[in-house]
Amino acid sequence: MSKRLRRKPVALAALLAAAAVASLGAGPALAGERREAAVVNDASVSVSEMDAMERQRPLVAAANIVERYVEAQGLTQYAGIVLRDAHVDVYWKGVVPAAVRAVLRQAAETAPVQVHRAAYSNAELRAAARKLEAGWQGDRADLYAIKLIPGGAGLEIATPANRRTSIPDVGVPVTYVAGGPVEKLSRKDDNVPWAGGAQIYNGSRGGSCSSGFGVVNSSGSQYILTAEHCGEHNDSYYNGTGRRFIGYLAVRHVDHDIALIPTSRVSNTIYSGGVNSNDRRRVVGWDNVFINQLVCHSGWPMARERGGPLCNIKVERFRQDAGEEIEARQMGGITAAYSGDSGGPVYSLCCGGVNALGVVTGTVRGADHILIFQDFITARRDFGNIVPKT
Repeated sequence: MSKRLRRKPVALAALLAAAAVASLGAGPALAGERREAAVVNDASVSVSEMDAMERQRPLVAAANIVERYVEAQGLTQYAGIVLRDAHVDVYWKGVVPAAVRAVLRQAAETAPVQVHRAAYSNAELRAAARKLEAGWQGDRADLYAIKLIPGGAGLEIATPANRRTSIPDVGVPVTYVAGGPVEKLSRKDDNVPWAGGAQIYNGSRGGSCSSGFGVVNSSGSQYILTAEHCGEHNDSYYNGTGRRFIGYLAVRHVDHDIALIPTSRVSNTIYSGGVNSNDRRRVVGWDNVFINQLVCHSGWPMARERGGPLCNIKVERFRQDAGEEIEARQMGGITAAYSGDSGGPVYSLCCGGVNALGVVTGTVRGADHILIFQDFITARRDFGNIVPKT
């Protein structure tokens, strides 16, 4: 399992009107909305980290072309994507349809794409994961995670070594791996419009988390996207000083650990400096998440501890238990998140700003260099195709 983290409320990056699933870019700006200028000074992000993310941009763009098409068409033979150093690996079970081959050729105009045969599709592995979870014979608390093995090879179960039990035959290979439970970790004086990465204080129960992104739905309503475990339905939220009211937690998905706080106006920026800094980056869109993708996050405790966001975090696994969260490793082996970082923005650097990727859930107990987060595409599915404000 993982730790769930928190930070002081900062204005969230607001989302635009819903973008078409097949589109790779962000949707058009809302009529009458002004774009906020972002002050950029990411002192804690090294040149090498920025260069590494920049090298991945064409790979991510090509991968998005494929995955958004698969998502829009509901194709069940797809077995995932892995980003390599200089190309994109696409995994497929069975014969690749002509329409998909055309999309692969389109993606290859952006970055080299290689197609590989998969033993199992993602749809088959997810169905097997549901059977595995339902048929688990041990203590449910010991079933820390069920994960997809990249490339459609099978499933992994994370559980204590001394609490492993027999598992039902679910029709796919299942491997035990070491792991721990998720630790859910619960910027000071933010104001309207609310930005991402700020401290948000729960006035109903006490305790602070971080704001993720400002988002907008298809009707133009604005929300802060954050972690669900930071509060309960109708809890009141304030900025980090407790002086400015943000809104009441109104919409949530408990298993996926994401929630929306309706508010008057959100920002198209996230905080990118120290805990007392106003440095920000503008949100330029959103991306899907892929194996080996490099990400950053910027919760308020991380800014307090490191003076800014943390990067050099590489995506390693997609979990297939009820939470369906993503597991990523801080490649330097340092703490990936602190108490209060929960709900904070997870993103990639792009185009002079950031692309929204998700929000922090926590870290793995006993392995706090492993970050657990929920991806933005899941929030779109759960909350009606919300988009970040850009």
